[in-house]
Amino acid sequence: MVPVTRHPLDRSAAFTALLEFCPWFGKTESHKAEAVVTRFLAAFYASGETDMAAYARARGDDHRDRG
Repeated sequence: MVPVTRHPLDRSAAFTALLEFCPWFGKTESHKAEAVVTRFLAAFYASGETDMAAYARARGDDHRDRG
């Protein structure tokens, strides 16, 4: 299930943050990238952090697709 975003552009911001700070993300297949963004957003919301770029720098690799 895709989490409800808190702001309409959150999915776009998450995609951009992952692309900018996680070099592996740019090589992820599109259908897997969507799942990575969903997991990243869910964890970002749960963390209570407010700076998505800083969260991606610190925790982006935690959401890497391993399959």
